[in-house]
Amino acid sequence: AFSCKDRSFCPSCTARRAADTAAHLVDEVLPHVPLRQWVLALPPDLHARVARDAELEGKLLRIFSEELEDLLRATTQARERGRGGNVTFLQRFGSALNLHLHFHTLALDGVYVPGETPDAAPQFVTAPEPTADQVRWLCDRVATRARRLIARRPWNEPAEERTLPVFKVFGAEPKEPGPKRLHARVEGWDLHASTAFEAHERVAVERFCRYALRGPIANGRLTRGPREQLVYQ
Repeated sequence: AFSCKDRSFCPSCTARRAADTAAHLVDEVLPHVPLRQWVLALPPDLHARVARDAELEGKLLRIFSEELEDLLRATTQARERGRGGNVTFLQRFGSALNLHLHFHTLALDGVYVPGETPDAAPQFVTAPEPTADQVRWLCDRVATRARRLIARRPWNEPAEERTLPVFKVFGAEPKEPGPKRLHARVEGWDLHASTAFEAHERVAVERFCRYALRGPIANGRLTRGPREQLVYQ
């Protein structure tokens, strides 16, 4: 009732789409197996370029998916027989509405292995929790392949665009983040994988999907300030 059904920044519309898509993923797409969230943030110098190049964005995501599946096959000792899967949410914004391109990937925490006979159903093999060294290895592999791809891809820097201010952003000085579990940073590429879900935690998975699908603007952070300005906290 409170949705204008427009594909814009309307918080009501983005919340409706997030709820609908999250329910569809949990009910129809994601199997009842352990899942893990992998968050890959691109280096700041690539945000504008990749945001303007959908094909490059897709190729980078494919690199990450391939390397992640290779890691899961190795840790489950499934090698070429194992097959993984994931759903990735592409987010382009930070909490201050700044351009911040990163991938929220909800991946099977393991691989499916074909049955012993052609008629047998594939069996799921759960992967052990990744180690810090494995997370760093994965981040390094993605960074290496991505830089090679970007070096081969021509790019013309767009002319500077003129923008009009709609609101001002105020905030405290950012705090230095503390150490994180299962976190790696290589050449500006940032990867962490500390959030995991057991097979029965379907409510938590749907809550995560809503979070990953959220729109950039939250009503609770937006207020009307002096002189007809809008203030976003």
